[in-house]
Amino acid sequence: MSNLSIQEENKKTSTSIIRTQNQHLTKYFSSLTSPRTSIVHQYNSNQISKHTFDENNKQSANLINSNEKYSHELLNRISTLWFGSNVDRQQVFNLLKENQIQCTILSEFIARLAHSFSKHIIDIDDISIRKTMLYQALELSQIALKSNENCALCHFSYGHIIGVLLNINYFSLKDKLNEASLFKYHMEKTIEFDKNFYEAYAYLGRYEYTAFNLSLLERKAASILGYKIEGNLDKALEYFHIAIKGNYDMIHTVYLLMGKIYQKKKQYDEAKKYLNMCIQIPIQRKSQINIVDNAKILLKNKKIENLSFESFICHLKK
Repeated sequence: MSNLSIQEENKKTSTSIIRTQNQHLTKYFSSLTSPRTSIVHQYNSNQISKHTFDENNKQSANLINSNEKYSHELLNRISTLWFGSNVDRQQVFNLLKENQIQCTILSEFIARLAHSFSKHIIDIDDISIRKTMLYQALELSQIALKSNENCALCHFSYGHIIGVLLNINYFSLKDKLNEASLFKYHMEKTIEFDKNFYEAYAYLGRYEYTAFNLSLLERKAASILGYKIEGNLDKALEYFHIAIKGNYDMIHTVYLLMGKIYQKKKQYDEAKKYLNMCIQIPIQRKSQINIVDNAKILLKNKKIENLSFESFICHLKK
């Protein structure tokens, strides 16, 4: 594909992303940069006194008129450029280098920007374009992580993009094992800093499931290279049962894998339950279609269809 074609494709993709994401990001950023909002809410609900309200309001006004206002303008500019062309996105990195501002919300905002961008890249058919954009998102996410290593979203964004790249890159076995270890590490750090980050539990569950299904040859090869991989289906289920408390793009995959695990354990009632849940959730992304189709195929399995008979036999054995 020519450079001109790639640029045209990027423009189409960027336009689509801008329409669906800029409103959400602006709203999110406004909530972060408006200290008045929470103060007014507390005052109106009698959580703080009038004197405290007045003092906090003065402090908020000063912040908004100085660093906070500057940060707001800078990050609004960054978000606009980021959802533009490749050239625009390069300007974002230059801006971040030029503006070493001390802003507590910078790292989380940048991480959210990178993660939001990476989720939409997944649906791009052209792998070369997808990889280019993913590496840009990874670089941006790395900046956020270096700014705040105690940020759950920063770890998640970085780990998630590594995971996506693992699926489309032709890494050597050693590099793939190294990237997989990094992926797991950042997902574990995510839930360390935020116990309710349900999507991270989903990825950790999938990691355990995938590791469990590696062949003996693959395990031996990993061991030779110094990597010990031990997948655990019970651990995967433990993660998944926490993960289903949330609502996110990967939820179909979680229910599908839960169905597969219970089927492997010959707990067919549970398998059918979670496979049906996978099918019932509305499809919102192109990538979810194959997952739902997979669940439908598994439900046609004779073992699943004859659940009433299986349950009857189990009852007789008691």
